[in-house]
Amino acid sequence: RNKDRLMLLPPGVDKASGLLRVLEVLHVERERTVCIGDGENDLPLFELCGIKVALKNSVPQLKEKASYVSAKEDGKGVVEALTHYFA
Repeated sequence: RNKDRLMLLPPGVDKASGLLRVLEVLHVERERTVCIGDGENDLPLFELCGIKVALKNSVPQLKEKASYVSAKEDGKGVVEALTHYFA
């Protein structure tokens, strides 16, 4: 999914490390988080979150780990997932 992108990050920094820091500051438990992803760079994030949502157009590895796979792609899939869990 991210094959045409170049991502340069310091060692040990990814979406999961960023979220972990936010959770520490806000005193929120991992189990109370929802993460939504579609690419390989979301795999570390999925290891951290309580609820894992893969969008329809996600890479297979993410779909395998997901709690929920949306029937729609991209932004519409995000709306679908948020509606599923919070409406």
